[in-house]
Amino acid sequence: MAQMAGAGGAMFAGATILDMVNSIQQGRAAEDQGDFMKRVYNNIANEREAASQRQALQVNKQTEQKVSRARAVAAASGAGADDPTVQDIIVDLETEGEMAALSRLYEGGAQARDARAFARMADIEGENAERNAYADAAGTLLGGASTLYGRYGKGFKGSVGRGLKINKVNPNDVDWDALKG
Repeated sequence: MAQMAGAGGAMFAGATILDMVNSIQQGRAAEDQGDFMKRVYNNIANEREAASQRQALQVNKQTEQKVSRARAVAAASGAGADDPTVQDIIVDLETEGEMAALSRLYEGGAQARDARAFARMADIEGENAERNAYADAAGTLLGGASTLYGRYGKGFKGSVGRGLKINKVNPNDVDWDALKG
């Protein structure tokens, strides 16, 4: 019967250790997933910024073409480049183009900021999951040790070999004289 109790205790201890290791592995996996998502969101942020810069460059080219066409039409009609009406049209075209280019840059920057915020959240979630997994593992270990002690700890001898004896009637009643010798 004592062998059966010893085998049961060993199996319970093994299961407790496996649960503890599993918790740690899940935490590490969550941390790895958080790191991966952080990289994904940072890549998205970089892509949004680059796309908005390309769009702004395209708008600037289109604006230059419009201004050039306006000058050509003005010259063909006999108006000079210094004509106030031509100057007003050119200034309006350049202002409109600059506003459109800046708008593209702002939109891309806002999308990039949002993606970077998601990257920070994913990183924090992964770190928290890993931290929680270590706490769960510690709780599993302590719970398993408590259960093992509750089942098999009667007459327990201390691990330092001093003959610590626990009274079977009251486990809190320690034989302190046994500790002195």
